[in-house]
Amino acid sequence: MFDIGFWEIGIIAIVALLFVGPERLPGMIRTAGKWVGRGQRLAREVRSELEREAIALDIKDVSREFLAEDKRLKGLVKGLDKISATDSTPQKSEDKV
Repeated sequence: MFDIGFWEIGIIAIVALLFVGPERLPGMIRTAGKWVGRGQRLAREVRSELEREAIALDIKDVSREFLAEDKRLKGLVKGLDKISATDSTPQKSEDKV
């Protein structure tokens, strides 16, 4: 993620050892690890929330499209019912001899 290599970590450790001292360094590393873990959890939660929101928006779009298509098909069926109702009226049959 940050593209930090072995040598960069080593330099950071040496500088931290010089400034903090060997007594407080383990506690500082532990605290830094906790903060990194919290940051990773926060990033994971935000990513999952965004994914859930995107899925919800997709579902709403599909639902909207489905309802529009349902309305269109119901209109077609009503039109066909009107046509079949006018076709089912009895017609006069003429006997041709």
